[in-house]
Amino acid sequence: MTTPPIARQIPHAITQLGRTRHDEYAWMKDDNWQEVLRDPSLLRADIADHLRAENAYTQSVLSGTEALQEHLVAEMKGRMQADDTYPPPRTAPIATRPATRRARSTRSINATSPPPPLPRKCCWM
Repeated sequence: MTTPPIARQIPHAITQLGRTRHDEYAWMKDDNWQEVLRDPSLLRADIADHLRAENAYTQSVLSGTEALQEHLVAEMKGRMQADDTYPPPRTAPIATRPATRRARSTRSINATSPPPPLPRKCCWM
C-alpha cells in the first residue's frame, strides 16, 4: 500500500477581531481563490501538486471498489423519487423554492419565511 502525502506545515498567524489563531496549512489557500474557482488552471503549482498527490493516493486506496461504488450510486438514485424537493436557489430575491423537481418552473413561498409582525397592543391604565 502506498503512503498518503503529508502536507508541509508553514507557521502562519492570523489576527482578527483582537484574537490570533495559528494555521500551519494557510499556504493551501491561494491568494486568488475566487479566480481559481472560475479557472482552476490558475491554481498555484505547489497547491496543485499536493492535490494531485492526494487524488492519486485516494485512487490507489479505493482501486478495486469501483463496482461497489457504482452499485451504491445506483441504489441511492433508485431510492430518490421524481418529485423530491431541493434547496432554494441562492439568487432568489425572497425566500422562494421550486415546489418539486417535476415542476421546476413553479415557485412557492418557503415555509421558513419569517411571519409578518404582530400588531402592537396598547394598554391604558
